[in-house]
Amino acid sequence: LPNNAESLWCMTKKCILANKAKPQFVYMAVIEPHVIYNPRKEFLKMYWDKPYNGPIKPVMPGIQLGKIKQGTLKVNDTDKAYLEALHIAEVTQSDAAFGTFIQDLKDAGLYDTSAVIVISDHGDEFWDHGDCGHAQGAHQELVHVPFIVRAPGLLPSGKVVETDVEAMDLAPTVLHLAGLPAPEPMQGSSVIPLVFDELAATPGASLTQNDTTARGMKSGRYRFIHSGVARMELYDQMEDPREQQEFSAQRPIAHRKIRNVLSLLVFHENQWKKKTW
Repeated sequence: LPNNAESLWCMTKKCILANKAKPQFVYMAVIEPHVIYNPRKEFLKMYWDKPYNGPIKPVMPGIQLGKIKQGTLKVNDTDKAYLEALHIAEVTQSDAAFGTFIQDLKDAGLYDTSAVIVISDHGDEFWDHGDCGHAQGAHQELVHVPFIVRAPGLLPSGKVVETDVEAMDLAPTVLHLAGLPAPEPMQGSSVIPLVFDELAATPGASLTQNDTTARGMKSGRYRFIHSGVARMELYDQMEDPREQQEFSAQRPIAHRKIRNVLSLLVFHENQWKKKTW
């Protein structure tokens, strides 16, 4: 079945409305923005309003990104800009579908009695660090994702939590909002307490891992990336949020501190429990 945002919501809406009198949990995993990058014309023209005659085909980026990575498809700056325009247009198209979702919840009288959580699994790189697509590393453009929670009557409106959290905190958060305890095997911890007291959770650390390719660790203003033997990088998120300047030589104490945190986690990763950190 199609899993684009519009089609998925059309299917899901029927189920939600049929069960609106009962408590319910709904998980929608929409594919956009993701290859293929094939937005509708009205969204693409917002970001690309001129002819394009290059090799990039909106129905083929999944294959073409692989060829670009392998070096068998050569692209120029125009091709790269067109690829990014396709991607951003898909973001906008997905946002529009999300707006329909929210309005339909309001029309059904469910919006103010529902917790709504938005999260993503990863981002895509557009030559920020010399590559494209994803699955090649642990830089911010790939791992810094939204984690948005709306729970009327339970959480204050507009609160921004600066403390680092992880995607694995999602399940304990959902359970917390439902008034249920997280099972002991769960690695993550609910983010809800951070809304009311961030100080209690600092200093903390957040980990990202790209299979065996790279690990990234963030603690406070610094991010540390380990991507192979003696391949260690340090970035200052306050001064350089896009991670274009490597700071290991200039910040040796910070480098040592966050490297030790990552080493501790890696050593104990089979027994790790974030909530008892």
